[in-house]
Parts: sequence; C-alpha cells; structure tokens
Amino acid sequence: MTTSVSPLMAAEQLVAYIRISTNQYQNFIKNWDDKNHPLLVACIDTAAHYDAVFHPAPVIGGKKAFAPDATLYEKEQILIIARVMKNPENMDKVFVVKEVSANLNQLTIRYQYDEPKNDATSQVKNFLALQIPKISYAKVTIYENDKMVAVLKPSEKLWSIPEVKAEP
Repeated sequence: MTTSVSPLMAAEQLVAYIRISTNQYQNFIKNWDDKNHPLLVACIDTAAHYDAVFHPAPVIGGKKAFAPDATLYEKEQILIIARVMKNPENMDKVFVVKEVSANLNQLTIRYQYDEPKNDATSQVKNFLALQIPKISYAKVTIYENDKMVAVLKPSEKLWSIPEVKAEP
C-alpha cells in the first residue's frame, strides 16, 4: 500500500499571531545564563511554563495583570524570544516579525533583530512574544536575520532553551 501526501497538506501555511507588547503585563523575564545562551526561547503552553519564564513585578499603583489569564492556554500558546541588550529607545521595535508559518506539525518563526545602536549605558532583557493557536508542534524552528538560531521540540518536552524548570 502506498501513501501519498497531497501538495496542499505539505505546503507551508502562514500562522495567525498576535504580538504581545513588552509592557502588556506587569512582569519581567527571569534571569538566565545569557553568556552561554544569548537567546532565551520558549514555547509556553501552560500557566506554569509562563511562571517559569516570567516574574511578577508588583509596584504601588500598578493595575496591570502579572500574566495572561490561565484560560488563554486552552486554545492558544505564547512563543518567546528574548535577549539581553542595550536599553533601546523603543522595546517593541527591536524585533520585527517577518513570518510565522507551519508545515504539518512543524512551526517556523522568522524575524529581524536590529541591535540597538545608541549610547545607552544600561542593559535590559527585551523579548518578542507571539500569541498563536495552540497546536502540539513536534518542532519549532527559529530564524533570526535569516540564520537558524534555535530549535525547540515541545512534543519531546524541550519547550525552552536554555532549559527552564516549570513547577506543576
């Protein structure tokens, strides 16, 4: 018996996404070993995964939520790409999404990273966060400036690089 795959089934398809602003929630990305791992990447599909990557930032008078509502993960997930950099003039303009596409159970993210070129003396942990439909991807490949920089395998429990431990 021969099984064939329709060209339509094997074609890359664009994936709808919502970009989450760096200031949407009152939190920050936890520290990681950015010397050995310049990028922190994560495919967050549970509230526990989110809490393993982000830390709440309570401030007097703060009215924002610390994290998305846990019901978000019933139908959606969040992809995070983070790096330590000079403090940019606009946090949300450093990463420019070029394409988010899927081919069967493999997701590909392509983005442009423009390193801040300013005289800032401070550094920040900046990130790109994309909210996408929740699908059990076997592989998530991430390209920065047309160069492959990370491969996650969420179906094999490799949901972050470097590995982040999530509490149940």
